[in-house]
Amino acid sequence: MRADPEVAAGVFGQRGDGVLGRTVGRQLLQPLGQSGDQPTAGVPVQAIQGEDDEYGSELQLGIIAGKVGGYCETRLVPDCGHSPHLHQPAYVLSEITRFIAPLAVVG
Repeated sequence: MRADPEVAAGVFGQRGDGVLGRTVGRQLLQPLGQSGDQPTAGVPVQAIQGEDDEYGSELQLGIIAGKVGGYCETRLVPDCGHSPHLHQPAYVLSEITRFIAPLAVVG
């Protein structure tokens, strides 16, 4: 399967601020609420980050994994900056495909 950078950019955004970045990512990285509850995601989550991300750290992957209420896996992409879907599109697409394959519902 060939990775299409335009499709990836539409889903993830040019700076990681696409559909997924605005929803799950921001929810999981926000601080504790006034009640002390941690925000959680009750769906399977795959967090992918570039090893050389100039805006984030590997610690963020651990924070996300710790806040997910269900299954979570993390991937640190080697030789990659802030936008793995643009810097390593084939790798990211193969990881996403592998992750969602078992989750597919066959009618």
